[in-house]
Amino acid sequence: MGNNAYSMKSIKGKLVAATCMLLVSCIMVVSSTYAWFTLSTAPEVTGIQTAVGANGNLEMALLPKAGPNTEITSQAGDSVKDAVEKNITWGNLVDLSNTDAYGLDKITLFPAALNINEAGKLDTSALLMTPAYGSDGRVSELLKNTMTSHYDSVNKNFMPNSEYGVRAVGTAAGMSERQLEYRNARSAANTAMAQAKNMAASSLNNNGDALANVAIKKATSDSPTFTAADVASLQAIVDDLLGKDGNTGVLDYIENAYVQYIYAYIASAKNTANDDAWKATRDSLDGKSLAEIQTAVGTAIPSTVAGYIEKLEETRSEVQSANSKLAALAGETNVTWDQISPALTLLADTNNMEVNGIKVSDIKNNMSTLVNGVAGSGLTVTMKSGGGVYADIADHCGDYTASVVIEEVTYNGITLNNMTAKMTTKTSENTVYLVALGGDVELAGAPSSTGGTSQPITDMYGYVIDLAFRTNATESDLKLQVKPADRIYSDNTNDTTMGHGSSMTFQSTTTDFSNDK
Repeated sequence: MGNNAYSMKSIKGKLVAATCMLLVSCIMVVSSTYAWFTLSTAPEVTGIQTAVGANGNLEMALLPKAGPNTEITSQAGDSVKDAVEKNITWGNLVDLSNTDAYGLDKITLFPAALNINEAGKLDTSALLMTPAYGSDGRVSELLKNTMTSHYDSVNKNFMPNSEYGVRAVGTAAGMSERQLEYRNARSAANTAMAQAKNMAASSLNNNGDALANVAIKKATSDSPTFTAADVASLQAIVDDLLGKDGNTGVLDYIENAYVQYIYAYIASAKNTANDDAWKATRDSLDGKSLAEIQTAVGTAIPSTVAGYIEKLEETRSEVQSANSKLAALAGETNVTWDQISPALTLLADTNNMEVNGIKVSDIKNNMSTLVNGVAGSGLTVTMKSGGGVYADIADHCGDYTASVVIEEVTYNGITLNNMTAKMTTKTSENTVYLVALGGDVELAGAPSSTGGTSQPITDMYGYVIDLAFRTNATESDLKLQVKPADRIYSDNTNDTTMGHGSSMTFQSTTTDFSNDK
C-alpha cells in the first residue's frame, strides 16, 4: 500500500513538471511569434535599379547638384561618353545604374508617409514622415524628421546636404530634434530661394515679352498706345509675384526662405538657450507671419535681417499697388503711356533698363549700334537693382535670366522684327540678402548633441530623382502634372490619367480589397 501511494505521488509530480514545461514552451513560442510579427511591421525594399526615359519631342536631364539655377548643357546626351555626365545633358534617358555615383544599391527603404502640410502641399523641410512603433507593433505616431542626402562615393555613405540630383531621404540615428530643425530648416530655405528664382524666371519667360515690348514701344514712339493684351500680361506678372487661386507666389517663396533661415538660426549653436527653452520658443512661432516672427525673436537673429525684411515688405507693397492700378485698366483697348506707366514702373522701371548696354531712353539715338548688336551677339535686356520688382527679387535671391521676343523696334526708317532676346537681372549686391543670411546661419554652427549633425543618414525611407524637362517641339506647351489620380487599380485609361500623376490611398479599415490588390 505504501509503495503504491509513493508511486502515485511520483507520477503526479512528473505530470505537474511536464505541464509547467509545456506552459513555458507555449509562452516562448507565442513570444517568439509576437516578436517576429513586431519586427515584420517594418518591411524593407532593397535592390533598387532606376532608369527614367522619354521619347519624341520631350527631353529630360538630371539636375546638376547646384540645382535648377545651373544651366544644363544643350549638348546632345548621346555624344557624351561618360554615363554620369550624359545624365546632366538634354536627352531621352537618365540612367542611374552607376552605383559608385548614385549608390542606389546601398539604399534599403522602410515604410513612410508623405509630409503634407495644412495647405495640402508637400512640406519640403522634411519630405517624408517616419513611423514610430508602439510596444504592440503598431504605428503610434508619424515623425517629421527626414532629411535628404547625396551619395558620397569616397566615404561610401549618404551625408546630409541640400544638393539636387539623386537624393536619399532618411534619418540619422542619434540626432536631436534641435539638430534636425537646424539641418532641415537650412535645406528648406535653400529650396525656397531656388523656387523663387525659378518662378521669377518662368514668369519672365511667359510674360516678359509684354514687359520688354511696352518699354521698347515707349522708347521709340512719342505717343505710344497699348492693348488690353498688354495690360493682361502685366496682370499675369503680378499674379505670379503675389500668387493667385491658392498658388504660392514668388514673394511668398522669398518670405518662406527668410522664415526657415530664422528657424535655423535660433536652433543653431549661437543660441545658448537649452533645448527645452529653444523648443518653447520655436513652438510659439508656428503660424506667425514673417513680420511677427521677426518681432518675436528680436535680437536673437543678425541685425541685418531687419533691413532685408523691410525691403521685401516694400516690394510686396509695390506689387500690390501695381495690382490695383492694373485692375483699373482691365478691359481697356486703347491704353496710353500715362495710364500704364504707374504700374509698369513698379514692375520694371524703364529708366533702369538697358538693351545691349544702351539705356532704353537712348535707343532712338543708338539704333545703328543696336542693329549691329542684333547681327552679332543678339539682344540682352538688363534690369538693374532699383529697377523694379524683378530686380528686387535678384537682390534677395541672385540674378536670373529668361528668353523673350521683342515684336518690333522701329525708328528713323530702321525696323527690327520678332527678335529673340535674353532678359536678365543685374543686382548690385556683392552678396545677395538670402545668401548672406544663409552664411550667417552656417557660421552660427549646428547645435551640439550626442551624435552630431555630421552623421550620415542611417535609416532610409525614400529617394528623390530631380529631373528637368523641356520640349523641343515648336509652339508647344509642356504640362507635366495636374491633380493626381488613382491609376493603379482604377481610372487607368489614357484620356483621364495621362500626365496626371499617380496615387493610391488605403487604410486599415478598408474592406473591399480584391485578391490582386
